[in-house]
Amino acid sequence: MPHFGGRSVQLSPLQAVVLEVLVDNFGELVAHEDLQRRVAVRGRPDPSRNAMHIQMMRVRRRIASLGLAVTTVWGRGYVPEPGPWGLLG
Repeated sequence: MPHFGGRSVQLSPLQAVVLEVLVDNFGELVAHEDLQRRVAVRGRPDPSRNAMHIQMMRVRRRIASLGLAVTTVWGRGYVPEPGPWGLLG
């Protein structure tokens, strides 16, 4: 179960893979295609772009309580970063 700052969140196996990719690239742009490819490499069926958007929405909801966020860079990908309240939450 992913945890940060003494708190944890429950994730599906697919969401855990998505979050792992984001954490590995914290503060950097993660391109849509790279995220899809890494999810597929981890033994998951190659998700559609729409399926990835849905998973990202779910991951965002889960990690918000940890003080983390994911910003969309339209047409390019996502940037994992501290949430609006920083990492102090």
